[in-house]
Amino acid sequence: MARTYSLEHEGESVLFDQVFELLDLNMQSEETYRRELASRTGALQTSIDQHMSKEEEQVVFCISYTRIALQFLMIGLRQFELDPPIL
Repeated sequence: MARTYSLEHEGESVLFDQVFELLDLNMQSEETYRRELASRTGALQTSIDQHMSKEEEQVVFCISYTRIALQFLMIGLRQFELDPPIL
């Protein structure tokens, strides 16, 4: 999973670089410039949206998994008649 996130961050970095390079250019055709800028910023927005969606899914999964693990821990503590920690 870490390698996937690393690749996504690298891809987003490349997209940011392309947008900034485009902003630095003095293009002769204003229409082409606007089209390129819109295309690259759209690609960047899509990439960030997809990345954030994946991270949100992972966070929800981790929270759910942690809750289940805590429930099993509490059950185990009760079986041994131990007081659960105060959270």
